[in-house]
This record gives sequence, C-alpha cells and structure tokens, in this order.
Amino acid sequence: MLSQLLDKYNLKYEDLNPAERETLNQWMTALSTSKVTVEGVKDYLAQLIVAVERELADVRESTSFWSYLFNHKKDTFLKARLKNYLMLQDFLTSPDKAQKYIEQSIKNIKQ
Repeated sequence: MLSQLLDKYNLKYEDLNPAERETLNQWMTALSTSKVTVEGVKDYLAQLIVAVERELADVRESTSFWSYLFNHKKDTFLKARLKNYLMLQDFLTSPDKAQKYIEQSIKNIKQ
C-alpha cells in the first residue's frame, strides 16, 4: 500500500527526508491499527505545529554567507510547513478561517 501511494506521485521512500519518513510511518501504523478520527488528526496536527515551531526557534543568526543561504532556505521551508499545518488546523476547527487562508493564498498567487 505504501509503495503504491508513493508510486502514484513518482516518489520513492528513499527520496523522503527523515521527518517525512517518520510521519509517513506513523500514518501507516495509525491506518493499519485503528480508525482515523477528526480528533486524532487535530491532536497529531497540534504536535506537528509544535515541532515546526521548535525547529523554527532553533534557526540561528547567520555568521557567514553560506550559513545565511542555508538558514534562509531552512527558515523559508519551516515557515511554509508551519503555514500549511496552521491552514489544515483552521480547516478542521473553523471553515471560516480556512476560507480566509485560501483567499489569501489565491491573492498571493495573483501577485
């Protein structure tokens, strides 16, 4: 089942970073052992948000050009992940908040 899912998106398990692998394994375990509930997803999403916030807080000030490039990229990716998680959380907790995020995203695409 896992390989079929990854093949659908032209991915291999080896292409995933360690955090993605862990998340995928947790989801597969959850799917095989129990039913997925909205409350369970909300709880798991809250854990993901806290984890990204901690990673984001650990991004240090740049002391060289190379560290600036690396930290800037990492900072951007972490902020994008956090925004996606927050959008999912809002979608699960309040359709109005999700609509605002969608409208803002569409507005950003136009610019």
